Amino acid sequence: MKIINLKETLYRPGEYLVGAEQTQSHACYFIYGVLKPGEEREFSPGEGHEEIFCLIEGTLTASDPEGNYNLQKGNCFHLKGEEKVTIKNESAKPAIYVMAGGHSDEGHHHHH
Repeated sequence: MKIINLKETLYRPGEYLVGAEQTQSHACYFIYGVLKPGEEREFSPGEGHEEIFCLIEGTLTASDPEGNYNLQKGNCFHLKGEEKVTIKNESAKPAIYVMAGGHSDEGHHHHH
């Protein structure tokens, strides 16, 4: 078993990807991210991929073609393929999220 250490990246703005480079596998990946106050980011897994987004700390607003949503600590949502969601941190504190992703059942595309 190989231990992957995230603690040096905790609370650092931006994203840290645990993926094929660390795991030698393209089956799944894990993202740890921090959104600074006022920061906005668009999320889309891309064709052949799915992701689960989970807010660990803070509050965020999310918007997709169907509407706007307030995300609280512990809220998660699922994205598939070309679906897009825009996330914005309108609070005064950093927001911390994690995402788990992998290949969709119908699409076994290999991205290197």
